[in-house]
This record gives sequence, C-alpha cells and structure tokens, in this order.
Amino acid sequence: MIWRFQGLIGTSALVEQCAVYGYITVTCGLAVLRHNPIPVPTSTYFSEMHCLRPENDFGEPDVVFALDDDESTFNLHRKVLAARSPVFKAELEGPMAESSLPIIRPQHKIKAPVFTGLIIYMYHDRLPKDTECGGPSVELFRELLAAADWYAMDRLKLLCAKKLWDDYMSVETVSKTLWYADTYNCRELKDACMHLLNKGENMKQVAVSKEYIWLAQNSPEIIDEELRARVMAKFYN
Repeated sequence: MIWRFQGLIGTSALVEQCAVYGYITVTCGLAVLRHNPIPVPTSTYFSEMHCLRPENDFGEPDVVFALDDDESTFNLHRKVLAARSPVFKAELEGPMAESSLPIIRPQHKIKAPVFTGLIIYMYHDRLPKDTECGGPSVELFRELLAAADWYAMDRLKLLCAKKLWDDYMSVETVSKTLWYADTYNCRELKDACMHLLNKGENMKQVAVSKEYIWLAQNSPEIIDEELRARVMAKFYN
C-alpha cells in the first residue's frame, strides 16, 4: 500500500500507518540546481530594432551576401544588419567599400549553416532551433561563437557559450571548446572550461582525448596556462 502525505506527519502516526515489519520506504525526488557560470545579459533586440518598421516588416531585401565556401547567397536588409552589429553597420553604412556594393562577401571564412545561425539571431533574437542550420551541434555553436566575436555581437557570443556549457560540455569536448573561448575572447566560457579541467580527476580523462592532443599541438600556450592554474589551485586548496 502507498500512502501520500501533504505537509507534516508525526513520528508515531508515520510508524502506525506506514511501517511494514518495522521498516518505512520513502520515495522522493531530488532536483539539483546546476551553477550557471555563464550569465547572459538581457535582450537588446527591441531597443536596436525600434527605428525599423513594425511587426518585422522590413520591406524588400536590399543587399546580397555571398559565401565563398559553397556559393550560398542570402538576401538581407541593410538596416537590420546595421542595427544588430556595429561591424555590419560600418560595412554597410560607413565609408567602407562594401557599403555601396550590391553583393557582399564576408571578410571572414564562414560556412552557410553558421551564417544562417547568425541571421536567425539578428532577425529573431534567438539561437537556431533543432530543425534549422542542419541541426545543432557542438561545432555549429563553436563557429557561431567565433562569428559573434567577429561581428561584435556580445550577447550572441554569451548565448553560444551558455549553449556549449549546458548541452555540449564533457571531458571529450572541453579542450577544443577552450580553444574557441580563448581565441574568440569569451572569458566566461574559458574560465568555466578551466574550472572543469581542474576539477577532481577530470584531467586524467581529458589528457588522453583527441581534442586535448589537438589543443597541445595548436595552442601550447593554453596548456601552459591551464597547468599554472592547476598548480595554483592545489597550492591554495
């Protein structure tokens, strides 16, 4: 027989009603609230877009972006891109040569799924959904974080960092994610990766992973920094 109580119950009543052969079985649920090391600032979407047409009616596209990797093209709105990114604003509205060109090629090499994710954020203020950009992956959000750094979109960068931490962080992925965080100036994600590496016995597993070997070959200075952090942590603990 299963008894359910709401509120408090005295010891004698509990024993009288629930004890079976002197034993009581208690079924409970436990919720663990995970520490969030990467806070994301509030959206600036409406303050950036208030000067444009209401209800996302931006008129006809007036600029085409073409990608070098597979010749993908995107028909976009100059005002939207300029409102969301100071880099796009300089490219499209400033004295730079791109401002007058009908077709623009990004200055950084960027894959079509990543550029699509960038556009989704600029127009809809969110990360790609599961059915978009060929499906989410750790590599997609790493490269989207890089694109956010190129285009000075700090909130998007932190959204990607939080996504990488919440959904894709493990001893197998932490090394390369650390490289992206260091290379593309995401201190919050870098600190979280360093903390994970130095926690418990994680480093023993990480050190034999392919991504850690890749990191050691491509960015030994990050390994040196991680080793110093580990030594300091042991010294002060």
